[in-house]
Amino acid sequence: MNTSKKIVFSLFILLSNLPFDCLSQHYIATSTGVCAGKLFNLNREYPSEMKYQVKGGFSFSLVLDSLNRDKNLRLGLEYGQQNLGIYESSYDKWGAGNTSNYAIHFQYFQVDLDYKFQLVSKPKYSLFLFTGPSFSISNNVILNGFGSTTTNTMAINPSGMWYPISTTTDWQKENEKTTNFAKYNFGVNLGLTFNYPLTQKINLILENKYTLLLKNTTGLDNYYYTFFIRSGLSFGARFRI
Repeated sequence: MNTSKKIVFSLFILLSNLPFDCLSQHYIATSTGVCAGKLFNLNREYPSEMKYQVKGGFSFSLVLDSLNRDKNLRLGLEYGQQNLGIYESSYDKWGAGNTSNYAIHFQYFQVDLDYKFQLVSKPKYSLFLFTGPSFSISNNVILNGFGSTTTNTMAINPSGMWYPISTTTDWQKENEKTTNFAKYNFGVNLGLTFNYPLTQKINLILENKYTLLLKNTTGLDNYYYTFFIRSGLSFGARFRI
C-alpha cells in the first residue's frame, strides 16, 4: 500500500471511530457510477485562448450512514478515475506561439464528511440532500495529447533585405507522468440521495453528487488560479449490518 492510500485509509479509520450518532445505526452503503469533471478559472484576462473540456470517468464509494433519522452525519470513502481536458491556443501578432490539446488522467481517493437532511419522506421512497467538506488525494497523473509550437526568426536575402522565417515544431505526449497537478486537495460536496427500500435491511440508492475542489489544481498554466468541479451519478445499495 503506497503513502497516498495509507493516508486515506488512516483518515477513514480515525473518523469511523468518532462518536457520531450516524455511526451507531450500523448502515453501510456501496455504490458505483460515472463521473464527469471540468476545470475552471476566475480570471478573464489571460494571454491565450484556453478552453476546458468536460471529460468522463468512474467512481466507487463506501458510505457509513443512517436511514432512520431526518438529520444526521454520514462518512464516505470514494475511489475513482477522472479525466480532464485542456485546449490552448496562444499566438502573437507575428504568428509565433503554440497550440496544445491534451487530457489529464488520474486516480483519486476522497474522504467525505457530509451533513444530510430529509427532503421527502414517503412509505416507498425518500429523498435526502447532503453537503459537507471533502479531502482528496490524486495519484498517477498522466498526460496524453498533441500540439505545435511556431517560432519566428529573421534572415537577410541576397539583396540585403530582412525577411521573417517561421518554423513550426509538432509534439506529442503519450502516457507521460507529470507533477504539475495538486496531489492533495480539499473541497465541498453537494448532492441528492434517493432511497428505495426493498426490505427492512436493504435499500436501493441513486445518488447525484457534485464536488467542488477549491485548491489551485494544476500548474500547467501559471497565469491564473485553476480549480475543477466533478459531478457523479451512482447506483448502489445500503445494508443494515
